[in-house]
Amino acid sequence: MDPGPESAVEQESTAPVRRLEEIVDAAVERGEEVRLTVRELLGLWGHARRWPAVIEEIQNRLAELGLATTPSFTEGNINSSVRIVPVGTGPHAEFPPPTASELPDEPSLDDRPVAFLVDQLPSAGCPVESVRIDDPLPSATTTMTAKKYSQLAAWTTTDDSSARSAGRVSARPTSPTPLPP
Repeated sequence: MDPGPESAVEQESTAPVRRLEEIVDAAVERGEEVRLTVRELLGLWGHARRWPAVIEEIQNRLAELGLATTPSFTEGNINSSVRIVPVGTGPHAEFPPPTASELPDEPSLDDRPVAFLVDQLPSAGCPVESVRIDDPLPSATTTMTAKKYSQLAAWTTTDDSSARSAGRVSARPTSPTPLPP
């Protein structure tokens, strides 16, 4: 007898596994290894942080599939790359990744320092927004207003046609930085 369609909860809990299986199957067909960032792996389960409960959930589902990550997705930063491998393979197979219960308790949001690596910021991959020193001031203020910037880099062109920093254009008055003695 057909039990009928899966409930919404069952569909939601099996969707990450199905998606991971699709990724693994496609890579195997192409003869490639499966590589994801920690962010992408967490995203399969709809998470953005490695909280102990999230780690436990993902490790349990990977174990059910006979899979693990190398290095462990609990190591490195959120943009670190991990390989999905069969359990018992990889350079550190004899050292299983820590389970959620073995990890230290997560500090409260108020106790944790805020830390980002530059490459985690969206602006890290963008060109520097700037104006040429001979551009009209309204052009600079329009750019600052439209992009919600408080200042822009100002450039000048040298005799050999290369650009050189000439300072900054600021939306607010700034005091000059004193030069060291």
